[in-house]
Amino acid sequence: MSAARSSITSDGDHMTGKTLGNLGAIYWDRWADVGRQVVEARGPCRFQGAPFMVDKAHVALELLALPLSRTSATVDFLILAFSRL
Repeated sequence: MSAARSSITSDGDHMTGKTLGNLGAIYWDRWADVGRQVVEARGPCRFQGAPFMVDKAHVALELLALPLSRTSATVDFLILAFSRL
């Protein structure tokens, strides 16, 4: 799959360069929950599942979320890596 194709939602909109706030409340709620879990764990977290809100339940995905901190006191950034299983 090309990079351009992977950035298109099921309704044909491009997601590249958009923030979670631009995608709507349902996406914000889902990703905020992932973020909360990573911040609470204060370490790498691994998730598995199917793509969200698209008819692709047969596609297995894995997500690795890494918390980053400038000071070790708080989580300032998350790096997310996706892989198709």
